[in-house]
Parts: sequence; C-alpha cells; structure tokens
Amino acid sequence: MAVLSNFADQPHNARRVQELGLGRHLDDPDPRALADTCQDILHDRTMTARLRAARLAVLGLPDITHAPADLTDITTSRHRHATLTGTP
Repeated sequence: MAVLSNFADQPHNARRVQELGLGRHLDDPDPRALADTCQDILHDRTMTARLRAARLAVLGLPDITHAPADLTDITTSRHRHATLTGTP
C-alpha cells in the first residue's frame, strides 16, 4: 500500500502501515514520487509476504455482521461484573 495522508488521523494511520511493513507512508503528493513508491512496493518480496499474511489473518476474522451481538455481549458482561463486584 502506498499511503498518502491528508488530515486528521491519516498521518498516524499511514505511519502505522509503514511500521507494520504493510506499505509506505508518502509525504510527497508528486505523481512521480507516488509512481516510484508503487514500483518499489511491487518489487519488495518481504512486503508482499507480509501483505499476504495480513490478508489471510483478516479473512480469518469473524464476519462483521457479528459485531453488534459481540458488543452487546461485552457490555452486558461488563455491566454484570460491575453489578456483582460493585466496581465501575
């Protein structure tokens, strides 16, 4: 991934992508710099392997449609625990 951040949390996310070895954070919006970065990424076998591993990890996650029920279970469990222990 070539990540060109613009505002808000994007610079943080772009740095994190680079820290994880899943892409490169671009500071320069110049088209030539973007093209060069993309070429570098396409030829980086280590990054390709990391991206494939990340893809497989994401594919192994539960379907997003389970999120509301999971969040309800988490909050209900925390509320029950707080009620039983008297802690917030």
